[in-house]
Amino acid sequence: MPSVVELKNLDLVYVTDREAVLALQGMNLTVEPGEFISLVGPSGCGKTTLLSVMAGLLSPSRGEVLLHGKPVTGPTPQVGYMLQQDYLFPWRTIL
Repeated sequence: MPSVVELKNLDLVYVTDREAVLALQGMNLTVEPGEFISLVGPSGCGKTTLLSVMAGLLSPSRGEVLLHGKPVTGPTPQVGYMLQQDYLFPWRTIL
């Protein structure tokens, strides 16, 4: 049975018109069925960036993300992802 999520040598560089910032470097992770993991770290260390890459919202600069053994190439209905800030339109609800 393939891993639920697998990161292989994942790097992500944010590039702006003035600079390039290495946000993630050499990330490797395997999450097996039934496992529970937590990402813990100080503000600005890359937790949200990593989750956004895993959800297919950002593309890695190098490496790959696998979901059930298949490459993540963009957003997929197989992944549910709720940011800390809800960003809903004020006239909408979660329901």
